[in-house]
Amino acid sequence: MNTISEKEKQTVEKAKQGFEIGLFAQNYSQIHSDEQHLTSLLDLCQFVNDKHYLDLGTGNGYIAFEMAKQTPDIFVTGIDIVAKAIEVNNQKAKNYNRLKFIVYQGLELPFDDHEFFGVISRYAFHHFPNPNLAAKEISRIVQEDGFCIIADPTPIKLDNAEFINQFASLKDDGHVRFHTKEEIESIFGEAGFRVEGQIISSVTFPREMNMEYKRLVEQTSPDILEAYQVQIEKSQIYVTIEVLNTCFRHD
Repeated sequence: MNTISEKEKQTVEKAKQGFEIGLFAQNYSQIHSDEQHLTSLLDLCQFVNDKHYLDLGTGNGYIAFEMAKQTPDIFVTGIDIVAKAIEVNNQKAKNYNRLKFIVYQGLELPFDDHEFFGVISRYAFHHFPNPNLAAKEISRIVQEDGFCIIADPTPIKLDNAEFINQFASLKDDGHVRFHTKEEIESIFGEAGFRVEGQIISSVTFPREMNMEYKRLVEQTSPDILEAYQVQIEKSQIYVTIEVLNTCFRHD
Protein backbone atom coordinates (compact mmCIF):
# COMPACT_ATOMS: atom_id res chain seq x y z
CA MET A 1 0.00 0.00 0.00
CA ASN A 2 1.41 3.38 -1.02
CA THR A 3 1.40 6.28 1.44
CA ILE A 4 -0.52 9.17 -0.09
CA SER A 5 -0.33 12.59 1.51
CA GLU A 6 -3.19 15.00 2.05
CA LYS A 7 -1.36 17.52 -0.14
CA GLU A 8 -1.29 15.05 -3.04
CA LYS A 9 -5.01 14.43 -2.66
CA GLN A 10 -5.65 18.19 -2.67
CA THR A 11 -3.59 18.61 -5.84
CA VAL A 12 -5.65 15.95 -7.60
CA GLU A 13 -8.86 17.59 -6.43
CA LYS A 14 -7.67 20.95 -7.74
CA ALA A 15 -6.91 19.41 -11.14
CA LYS A 16 -10.29 17.69 -11.14
CA GLN A 17 -12.13 20.93 -10.46
CA GLY A 18 -10.16 22.76 -13.12
CA PHE A 19 -10.74 20.17 -15.81
CA GLU A 20 -14.41 19.73 -15.01
CA ILE A 21 -14.65 23.16 -16.62
CA GLY A 22 -11.60 23.18 -18.88
CA LEU A 23 -12.27 19.92 -20.72
CA PHE A 24 -15.54 21.31 -22.03
CA ALA A 25 -14.28 24.78 -22.86
CA GLN A 26 -14.70 25.82 -26.48
CA ASN A 27 -10.97 26.01 -27.23
CA TYR A 28 -9.85 22.86 -25.40
CA SER A 29 -10.05 20.50 -28.38
CA GLN A 30 -8.48 23.09 -30.64
CA ILE A 31 -5.45 23.46 -28.36
CA HIS A 32 -4.96 19.77 -27.67
CA SER A 33 -5.83 18.30 -31.07
CA ASP A 34 -2.87 17.75 -33.37
CA GLU A 35 -3.14 15.08 -36.05
CA GLN A 36 0.58 15.08 -36.79
CA HIS A 37 1.39 14.61 -33.11
CA LEU A 38 -1.25 11.90 -32.79
CA THR A 39 0.21 10.00 -35.74
CA SER A 40 3.73 10.30 -34.37
CA LEU A 41 2.68 8.97 -30.98
CA LEU A 42 0.84 5.98 -32.39
CA ASP A 43 3.82 5.24 -34.64
CA LEU A 44 5.87 4.77 -31.46
CA CYS A 45 3.51 2.01 -30.36
CA GLN A 46 3.72 -1.63 -31.34
CA PHE A 47 0.16 -2.85 -31.04
CA VAL A 48 -0.45 -6.57 -30.69
CA ASN A 49 -3.91 -8.00 -31.32
CA ASP A 50 -5.91 -8.99 -28.24
CA LYS A 51 -3.55 -7.12 -25.89
CA HIS A 52 -4.79 -4.44 -23.46
CA TYR A 53 -3.71 -0.79 -23.66
CA LEU A 54 -4.34 2.16 -21.34
CA ASP A 55 -4.79 5.84 -22.16
CA LEU A 56 -3.80 7.47 -18.86
CA GLY A 57 -5.32 10.91 -18.36
CA THR A 58 -7.60 10.36 -21.34
CA GLY A 59 -9.57 13.61 -21.07
CA ASN A 60 -11.93 13.70 -24.02
CA GLY A 61 -10.59 10.38 -25.30
CA TYR A 62 -8.49 11.88 -28.08
CA ILE A 63 -5.88 9.10 -27.97
CA ALA A 64 -8.15 6.23 -26.91
CA PHE A 65 -10.70 6.67 -29.68
CA GLU A 66 -8.01 6.81 -32.35
CA MET A 67 -6.32 3.68 -30.96
CA ALA A 68 -9.63 1.81 -31.04
CA LYS A 69 -10.41 3.09 -34.53
CA GLN A 70 -7.04 2.24 -36.07
CA THR A 71 -6.54 -1.10 -34.32
CA PRO A 72 -9.96 -2.65 -33.60
CA ASP A 73 -8.47 -5.98 -32.49
CA ILE A 74 -6.90 -4.54 -29.31
CA PHE A 75 -8.58 -3.67 -26.00
CA VAL A 76 -8.41 0.01 -25.04
CA THR A 77 -9.20 1.59 -21.68
CA GLY A 78 -9.23 5.33 -21.07
CA ILE A 79 -8.93 6.58 -17.49
CA ASP A 80 -9.35 10.05 -16.01
CA ILE A 81 -10.29 11.90 -12.83
CA VAL A 82 -13.15 13.83 -14.45
CA ALA A 83 -16.32 11.77 -14.13
CA LYS A 84 -18.31 13.88 -16.58
CA ALA A 85 -15.71 13.34 -19.31
CA ILE A 86 -15.75 9.59 -18.69
CA GLU A 87 -19.54 9.54 -18.94
CA VAL A 88 -19.48 11.44 -22.24
CA ASN A 89 -16.71 9.22 -23.62
CA ASN A 90 -18.59 6.03 -22.73
CA GLN A 91 -21.64 7.30 -24.57
CA LYS A 92 -19.51 7.86 -27.67
CA ALA A 93 -17.81 4.47 -27.24
CA LYS A 94 -20.99 2.41 -27.59
CA ASN A 95 -20.11 1.55 -31.18
CA TYR A 96 -16.71 0.15 -30.16
CA ASN A 97 -16.64 -3.41 -28.83
CA ARG A 98 -13.25 -3.18 -27.13
CA LEU A 99 -13.17 0.39 -25.82
CA LYS A 100 -14.21 1.59 -22.38
CA PHE A 101 -13.57 4.53 -20.05
CA ILE A 102 -13.39 4.56 -16.28
CA VAL A 103 -12.90 7.22 -13.61
CA TYR A 104 -10.22 6.97 -10.89
CA GLN A 105 -8.92 8.97 -7.94
CA GLY A 106 -5.77 10.22 -9.68
CA LEU A 107 -3.01 8.48 -7.73
CA GLU A 108 -3.03 4.68 -7.54
CA LEU A 109 -4.22 2.87 -10.67
CA PRO A 110 -7.24 0.55 -10.17
CA PHE A 111 -5.83 -2.34 -12.19
CA ASP A 112 -4.22 -5.72 -11.57
CA ASP A 113 -0.50 -6.26 -11.89
CA HIS A 114 0.67 -6.73 -15.52
CA GLU A 115 -2.83 -6.06 -16.88
CA PHE A 116 -1.67 -3.93 -19.83
CA PHE A 117 0.85 -4.37 -22.60
CA GLY A 118 1.10 -0.62 -23.19
CA VAL A 119 0.29 2.68 -21.49
CA ILE A 120 0.10 6.06 -23.24
CA SER A 121 -0.14 9.36 -21.37
CA ARG A 122 -0.38 12.62 -23.31
CA TYR A 123 -0.22 16.07 -21.71
CA ALA A 124 -1.05 14.66 -18.27
CA PHE A 125 2.18 13.83 -16.45
CA HIS A 126 2.79 17.43 -15.30
CA HIS A 127 -0.44 17.19 -13.27
CA PHE A 128 0.63 14.13 -11.29
CA PRO A 129 1.45 15.20 -7.71
CA ASN A 130 3.77 12.23 -7.14
CA PRO A 131 5.60 11.42 -10.39
CA ASN A 132 7.60 8.61 -8.82
CA LEU A 133 4.43 6.91 -7.60
CA ALA A 134 2.88 7.39 -11.05
CA ALA A 135 5.84 5.71 -12.75
CA LYS A 136 5.84 2.94 -10.14
CA GLU A 137 2.12 2.31 -10.72
CA ILE A 138 2.60 2.26 -14.49
CA SER A 139 5.44 -0.22 -14.05
CA ARG A 140 3.23 -2.41 -11.87
CA ILE A 141 0.42 -2.70 -14.43
CA VAL A 142 2.61 -3.09 -17.54
CA GLN A 143 3.61 -6.57 -18.66
CA GLU A 144 7.20 -7.66 -19.08
CA ASP A 145 8.56 -6.26 -22.36
CA GLY A 146 5.52 -3.94 -22.56
CA PHE A 147 5.87 -0.21 -23.09
CA CYS A 148 4.91 3.17 -21.75
CA ILE A 149 4.77 6.38 -23.78
CA ILE A 150 4.92 9.71 -21.97
CA ALA A 151 4.22 12.81 -24.05
CA ASP A 152 4.56 15.97 -22.00
CA PRO A 153 5.92 19.51 -22.36
CA THR A 154 9.50 19.94 -21.17
CA PRO A 155 11.37 23.11 -20.13
CA ILE A 156 14.32 24.45 -22.05
CA LYS A 157 17.73 24.25 -20.32
CA LEU A 158 18.01 28.04 -20.34
CA ASP A 159 14.95 28.33 -18.10
CA ASN A 160 16.73 28.35 -14.72
CA ALA A 161 14.13 30.75 -13.33
CA GLU A 162 11.33 28.22 -13.95
CA PHE A 163 9.39 30.63 -16.17
CA ILE A 164 7.37 27.93 -17.88
CA ASN A 165 6.32 26.26 -14.64
CA GLN A 166 5.36 29.63 -13.16
CA PHE A 167 3.38 30.39 -16.32
CA ALA A 168 1.52 27.07 -16.17
CA SER A 169 0.81 27.43 -12.45
CA LEU A 170 -1.09 30.68 -13.02
CA LYS A 171 -3.92 28.62 -14.50
CA ASP A 172 -5.92 27.00 -11.71
CA ASP A 173 -5.90 23.42 -13.02
CA GLY A 174 -3.58 21.54 -10.67
CA HIS A 175 -0.35 22.02 -12.60
CA VAL A 176 2.54 20.50 -10.65
CA ARG A 177 5.66 20.55 -12.81
CA PHE A 178 6.96 20.19 -16.35
CA HIS A 179 9.92 17.79 -16.09
CA THR A 180 13.20 17.97 -17.94
CA LYS A 181 14.39 15.16 -20.18
CA GLU A 182 16.83 14.04 -17.51
CA GLU A 183 14.15 14.04 -14.81
CA ILE A 184 11.69 11.99 -16.87
CA GLU A 185 14.32 9.43 -17.82
CA SER A 186 15.46 9.14 -14.20
CA ILE A 187 11.90 8.76 -12.84
CA PHE A 188 11.04 5.96 -15.26
CA GLY A 189 14.49 4.38 -15.12
CA GLU A 190 14.07 3.91 -11.37
CA ALA A 191 10.66 2.32 -12.06
CA GLY A 192 12.17 -0.35 -14.31
CA PHE A 193 11.91 1.22 -17.77
CA ARG A 194 14.54 1.99 -20.39
CA VAL A 195 14.31 4.54 -23.19
CA GLU A 196 13.50 2.93 -26.53
CA GLY A 197 12.73 5.99 -28.63
CA GLN A 198 12.09 9.72 -28.46
CA ILE A 199 10.65 12.40 -30.70
CA ILE A 200 10.23 16.13 -30.14
CA SER A 201 7.11 18.11 -31.01
CA SER A 202 5.64 21.34 -29.68
CA VAL A 203 2.41 22.80 -28.36
CA THR A 204 1.18 26.38 -27.99
CA PHE A 205 -0.83 27.41 -24.95
CA PRO A 206 -2.96 30.59 -25.06
CA ARG A 207 -4.02 32.32 -21.86
CA GLU A 208 -6.18 35.30 -21.07
CA MET A 209 -3.72 38.13 -20.31
CA ASN A 210 -3.87 39.57 -16.80
CA MET A 211 -1.60 41.36 -14.33
CA GLU A 212 -0.02 38.11 -13.10
CA TYR A 213 1.12 37.15 -16.58
CA LYS A 214 2.25 40.72 -17.19
CA ARG A 215 4.43 40.71 -14.06
CA LEU A 216 5.88 37.33 -14.95
CA VAL A 217 6.83 38.51 -18.44
CA GLU A 218 8.36 41.71 -17.08
CA GLN A 219 10.64 39.81 -14.67
CA THR A 220 11.76 37.21 -17.24
CA SER A 221 14.83 37.61 -19.44
CA PRO A 222 14.24 38.33 -23.15
CA ASP A 223 16.25 35.21 -24.09
CA ILE A 224 13.81 32.97 -22.24
CA LEU A 225 10.77 34.78 -23.64
CA GLU A 226 12.18 34.38 -27.15
CA ALA A 227 12.93 30.68 -26.59
CA TYR A 228 9.32 30.06 -25.60
CA GLN A 229 8.06 32.25 -28.46
CA VAL A 230 6.05 34.37 -26.04
CA GLN A 231 3.60 36.59 -27.88
CA ILE A 232 1.02 39.04 -26.57
CA GLU A 233 -1.87 39.82 -28.86
CA LYS A 234 -4.68 42.00 -27.57
CA SER A 235 -6.04 40.17 -24.51
CA GLN A 236 -4.13 36.91 -25.10
CA ILE A 237 -0.66 35.68 -24.25
CA TYR A 238 0.78 32.72 -26.16
CA VAL A 239 3.61 30.42 -25.12
CA THR A 240 5.09 27.60 -27.22
CA ILE A 241 6.90 24.78 -25.48
CA GLU A 242 8.67 21.67 -26.71
CA VAL A 243 6.99 18.33 -26.02
CA LEU A 244 9.18 15.34 -25.19
CA ASN A 245 7.60 12.12 -26.45
CA THR A 246 9.40 9.15 -24.94
CA CYS A 247 8.72 5.46 -25.48
CA PHE A 248 9.93 3.44 -22.50
CA ARG A 249 10.29 -0.33 -22.65
CA HIS A 250 9.60 -2.31 -19.50
CA ASP A 251 12.55 -4.50 -18.47
